[in-house]
Amino acid sequence: MNWKSEYSVGVPKFDDDHEIILNLIDTYLMQSDSGLDLNTVRFIIDQLGDYSQTHFKAEEIYMAEINYPRLEDHRRLHHEMLDQLSYIRGQCEKGDVSVVEVTAKFLHDWWNNHILLEDMAYKRFAGSELE
Repeated sequence: MNWKSEYSVGVPKFDDDHEIILNLIDTYLMQSDSGLDLNTVRFIIDQLGDYSQTHFKAEEIYMAEINYPRLEDHRRLHHEMLDQLSYIRGQCEKGDVSVVEVTAKFLHDWWNNHILLEDMAYKRFAGSELE
């Protein structure tokens, strides 16, 4: 998965964040194809969780500033993502190797559903507010 201009939400900082998040997801997906050990899974998940947490806070502040009507729904999705990453980390600590494949699907789906659908909704809203 590579960054494409159509992924842009129109906020340069968020686009930069999303590109970093996409690179972390891509790293995970590429390495999972060749076999990942649980320590590597945990390392990538920790990076993704830490980075996403900071990004989510900034994104939520921005959504509040533009009076985005779906802010609370979006915030809930952010919490669900962080909860899922925490769960995955816990499964790694328990030695559950099945988490490798499940995590690959989760990250791929999250990119396609959250970034490409949910985040694009606030882009459209912000654009309509400028008209």
